[in-house]
Amino acid sequence: MKHDSSRSSALAVSRAPVAMADAPPIDDLLGKLYEHVLNGVCCSQIIYQDGKAVDRLYLYTNPAFRSQTGMPDVAGRLASEVHKGLEAEEQELLAKLANVASTGKSEVFEHCERSTGQWFAISAYCPQPGIVVKVFDNITERKRMEQERDGYQQKLEKRLADQMQALRESEERYRGLFESLPVGIVAQASNGEITEANQAACDILRLSMDQFCGMTSLDPTWKPFHQDGSPFPGEEHPAMRALATGKPQMGVIMGLGEGGDRTWISINSHPLFHKGQERPYEALSSFVDITKRLRHEELLHTIKSSYEDLLAAATECAIIGTDLDGTITLFNRGAELMLGYSEKEVVGRLTPKVFHPPGQMETAGTELAHKVGSGLDGFQAVLATVRKDGRFHRDWTYVRKDGSSFRAAVCITPIRTARGELTGQLAVLQDITERVRLEEVLQRSLQAALPNGDPDAEHRKRLPRTSARASKRTRSRARR
Repeated sequence: MKHDSSRSSALAVSRAPVAMADAPPIDDLLGKLYEHVLNGVCCSQIIYQDGKAVDRLYLYTNPAFRSQTGMPDVAGRLASEVHKGLEAEEQELLAKLANVASTGKSEVFEHCERSTGQWFAISAYCPQPGIVVKVFDNITERKRMEQERDGYQQKLEKRLADQMQALRESEERYRGLFESLPVGIVAQASNGEITEANQAACDILRLSMDQFCGMTSLDPTWKPFHQDGSPFPGEEHPAMRALATGKPQMGVIMGLGEGGDRTWISINSHPLFHKGQERPYEALSSFVDITKRLRHEELLHTIKSSYEDLLAAATECAIIGTDLDGTITLFNRGAELMLGYSEKEVVGRLTPKVFHPPGQMETAGTELAHKVGSGLDGFQAVLATVRKDGRFHRDWTYVRKDGSSFRAAVCITPIRTARGELTGQLAVLQDITERVRLEEVLQRSLQAALPNGDPDAEHRKRLPRTSARASKRTRSRARR
């Protein structure tokens, strides 16, 4: 392609001191090829001043160049005129093109026009000294996708880093909890081998961490046993059962040790599964030392047995316990014999009011109103008196299940815990029917044996006269 004299003149006017080389022609065949390629093509002449590249002259641009850059045909114009106001961008590109023009070495690079935000992938070569041909693609969309990808990757990396940090913190919390729990924790692999144990497990089973690791439930040194004293086979241990069945084992009691040095533990074992797997890969067991609890239970059982034997033997007395509301909680054999009810009929179902004839409790409530207030019925007034005075004693008439009645002396006291908390009341009844009958017979016999039925008359007859007169004088002075 040749350059007309008007373009050279224009250049000379605008850059008088700049030395220009004659624009070389471009082969017509090559020009036709550039007209139809999809890449933008631009041929420029580098303009030097004092040996330094200061500008470039557009010699040729193909249709793809004009389409991708959005610029009209700029052939014959200086880049400084075409890109006025964009000196920084143009100087950056000029430096790269001038290097190709001066060295004759081709270069491939990317260039961003920051003013438009467009990116170009550029191949530059030098067909002859001072001339550079620039072939480029608009890669703005690719760059945008790369930036989005980079941004997404950065977010993904940050999210992964956050998750890893959270995982580390979670692991630290788990490890701290694992080590600080007062409950023994043991992890066993699918073959039963102990892979991990916490300090509490070592303390409870009196083993060091080195002794623990590598042991299995089948190890004969355990020598475990059931509560009845029978051997506890290793394959029946909770962890082994959990691994074999895939089901949790809860509250299994196991004894270890010999003689008075025995330790009792309560074990829970849970199988752990990998996603999609039917067989557990590990069993996690937790256990607590229940030696003291079992000893206390044995002691309480002994005390309870003795207590029940005592209650059963006390057939001459009725012993009735109630809760705070008065519902019967205890009914011994003596109460069954005395009142005609069975324990099952009354415990948790009735109150002692059922054993009293009509009106008796109401009368007691009236008598006790001055002490506990008048807003309570007779039964509640009695309970309130027990709580206030710590005791209630009275001779009362009671009604048996068959409707017959009898007289009994009752003593009611509060039931309290070791800390003094009130939990109920305890009543002890003693049948005094025979005693009352004998007293009545004796009273009638005395009345029948004495004159005028006055039991004090015979006593007065036997008093000395002086004493009688002195008594009379004393009464006379008192009247005066």
